[in-house]
Amino acid sequence: MNRDKNYQLEFLKKHGTNEQFQQIVQELDNLHSTSQIDKSEYHDRLKTWIHKQINSPKVLNIGCEIIIKDFFVEILQSILSEFPIECYVSAGTSNQYDYFLNPLVQIYNWKECAHHRNFEEDLFTKKFFENIEKTNKGILTINRKTQIRDYIHKKIKNFDGFYNYVSESNNFLPWQEHSRISKKSFVHFIIETDCNNFAIQSNNNFGNHLTEKTILPILEESIIVVLGGHEFIKSLNDLGFYVWNNDFGFNSADKNFKDDYRKTLNSFVDCINYYNSLTFDEIKSIYKKDKDKILNNKSLITDVIY
Repeated sequence: MNRDKNYQLEFLKKHGTNEQFQQIVQELDNLHSTSQIDKSEYHDRLKTWIHKQINSPKVLNIGCEIIIKDFFVEILQSILSEFPIECYVSAGTSNQYDYFLNPLVQIYNWKECAHHRNFEEDLFTKKFFENIEKTNKGILTINRKTQIRDYIHKKIKNFDGFYNYVSESNNFLPWQEHSRISKKSFVHFIIETDCNNFAIQSNNNFGNHLTEKTILPILEESIIVVLGGHEFIKSLNDLGFYVWNNDFGFNSADKNFKDDYRKTLNSFVDCINYYNSLTFDEIKSIYKKDKDKILNNKSLITDVIY
């Protein structure tokens, strides 16, 4: 097992992915969720599948999305640590685990499998992230309806920029149109794929999502303010990314409120209100001051995917 980012990237390019792995994982997840198998049988069936199906070095792809079961990481590490063939797991998470791809390498794999999520094939084409000019103050867009997103939407009384909650507006923007607006925006408020309901758990075994919701604004050279799972900001910082949560007063983003996640969501809305209080010129000044950080964020991704 080698955690070096460059080594893993070359391993992925050379050996490719096993796409059938996600099918067995989904099958076992469903069986466990309906109490047809327990954790022990989940382990045994997955181990049997890997030993029968994997006969050469490979990246085991669970799909572009996230780990479902809280014990999944533990089980896979147990299996792969004894497996004689070198393998890594691909998952759309910012967390770093043994036997999993480094999250930055995972972004390369995310780029390669983006078409599975019905995106245009040119979603990550380099030319779309060149010669970027900012003319809009900020953007916050939310697509899929969830309990958390409903709560935030109801709390937001005003947003000084482009705001769209598709579940309420019924105005789903084609990717090209959304990208045109997003690329022009100085500040991008990001609500990552929900990891929690209101009763947030005390552990972090599920991992935090790291998807195009975060990746694209970074490529678009935006100031990012992010709402994610427990210690999501720390995981981004550990990867080298700068996040402007604290700069806009969202200091509680990584706190694990075991009793009520609403405290974090309220802080996120307070952060938006602070942003609203700043003038366009003040935002532009922050952007200019922090341009080196913005470009460094971008280079962390472009150095891997291009």
